[in-house]
Amino acid sequence: MNMIKPLLILTAILLSTSSFANSNKHEEGEKLFKSVCAACHGLGNGSMDMNKRIAPPIAAVRKHYLDVYPDEASFISAITGWLEKQDESKSLMRGAIRHFKIMPPISVAKEDAVKIAAYIYSGDVKKPEGLDQHINEMHKKKEKTGQTMQMQKGQMDHANPMKMQHEKMMGQMKKAMQGKLRKNAMLMQKLNLSPQQKQKMQLLIEQKNTIVKPLKKDLQQINQQIRLLDTTNPDYKKMIFSLADQKAKLIYRMVIEKGEKRMEIESILNPEQRAQFLKNRQQHFGNKIK
Repeated sequence: MNMIKPLLILTAILLSTSSFANSNKHEEGEKLFKSVCAACHGLGNGSMDMNKRIAPPIAAVRKHYLDVYPDEASFISAITGWLEKQDESKSLMRGAIRHFKIMPPISVAKEDAVKIAAYIYSGDVKKPEGLDQHINEMHKKKEKTGQTMQMQKGQMDHANPMKMQHEKMMGQMKKAMQGKLRKNAMLMQKLNLSPQQKQKMQLLIEQKNTIVKPLKKDLQQINQQIRLLDTTNPDYKKMIFSLADQKAKLIYRMVIEKGEKRMEIESILNPEQRAQFLKNRQQHFGNKIK
């Protein structure tokens, strides 16, 4: 009995210390958010009346980004990237842009942007009244609009098949990109990376995508040119050889770039993490071969 009381006191002290640390973890980020972002995105108070808002509530922004970037490192990277440069093509909230227009450029230091993003990720961000209902209504509206558009597209297939094929391909590419983002986030969790490792890996993945994405686009264009070549053209053989040469050079560059980035990624892993990384690759590509 004499031992229980000191243990209870120690436990209470530890819990209060932990709670104090958590409450202070995002103190600076919250202050920065209030001074830089709150004027437009609010602090969770107010209603969901879009006519009374000038930007989506930060709780809605948080939800959209968590759906695609569930781990902290990739979430922070995405938010800081957006704060650095607002690019509509990379937005996860197209509906908000249509309603409010794209967010104007803001001036914020990189280290401050990281603190703001960390606060949004796991700080005490309150939901405005009616947010969940608004999100559910928007999802239902989106589904209904999507069904209507599908019907209209089906009716237009016979009129403009090339356009439909292009839209289908773009949709598949977008879906594949979102899938890759989720897989990268899941992989980081499986590898049990430290915050420093996560930051380095996310940077390397972004660098790889920056290099490889334009190469893939060029490769798609060459494939399209090959498919559209007229075999009755007197220069057909000359053109096909030229395109084959361009395609081979692009594939060569892609293999080199991917190989070098893979080497850099593996270099930041310890032996146990590297073994798990290789196991995941074998499972992923093994399933593709099957």
